[in-house]
Amino acid sequence: MILIEDTYTGKELAGKPVISTLNLMAQGAVTTPAGTITPVERTHTPDQNTTPEKLPSAGPPFPLPAGVNKFGFTGQWLIDWDLYTEAAVPLQALVGNWGHQWHPSTEQGQFRKAQGKSAFEERQHILRLCGQDRIRVLILPHHKADDRAPLTVRRQANVWLIQGVDFDMQMGEHNHLFQSAEKKVLTTFGAEAAEGFGIKLAGGPVEIVITAMDATLTIGGGPGRRTVTLPEGWSVRTPNRGTASVRQSGTTVQIETTDNKPVTLEIKREPAVEKAATGPAVQPYLGMRIRKLLVGTDCHRQPT
Repeated sequence: MILIEDTYTGKELAGKPVISTLNLMAQGAVTTPAGTITPVERTHTPDQNTTPEKLPSAGPPFPLPAGVNKFGFTGQWLIDWDLYTEAAVPLQALVGNWGHQWHPSTEQGQFRKAQGKSAFEERQHILRLCGQDRIRVLILPHHKADDRAPLTVRRQANVWLIQGVDFDMQMGEHNHLFQSAEKKVLTTFGAEAAEGFGIKLAGGPVEIVITAMDATLTIGGGPGRRTVTLPEGWSVRTPNRGTASVRQSGTTVQIETTDNKPVTLEIKREPAVEKAATGPAVQPYLGMRIRKLLVGTDCHRQPT
């Protein structure tokens, strides 16, 4: 999962048209709220002394209503993905394409070998979004061979709610919660607190993973103090190595870390509490990264 959130503030950008651009390694037709669109392929001219340059293509802009909108992209290799936009105001969008066929010979050879192709070409679809103040994009990739049922995706109270056949997930700006039949996961990315499954995390990046067999607590973000509130009967084991000190009073645990690397601690659960807590466990937080987008100033200016 990839979550992108761009906020535009200040005298120069607040309330003004802004553009976010995503270059995507996609191919073929794109499903959009305005119907299926197949962008015209354009290719960079390697020798502009003999052939005029060909700029990226840009399809006609189409409107997106405020709220959540879904796109579907076909990847060039092992994955496809659904892409969701969300904004408080209506957006405009367009889909284009550009490619090139030049690289140093070494890289061309590596590309041909890796891709099993006789010729080098790198090509991307281009998604441009025009809005104001804040634009959110959520990308949910899946393997091409995965015939899973479609996911249900919506926004509620500033949180993404993602529901599949066998899992539920909530993704906020500062934390996320995951639940399936095998695991539960609660993660906070910064100093803001996160709460779920009768557990509270505060003080910095922390993730708790719960399965039917065990539970672990991982602290990231460098040295500092984390405060964790656990269910009755749960306790954090003090590590054998001196990477963290643990102090627990009742259900409140304070953990001091001195290591810049992530520190993982075991959680002990009393049998009675463990039985009551058995259920969906959490999968370690694996998939998120945030990426800044290119910002323009003119909603209607397009390559030709």
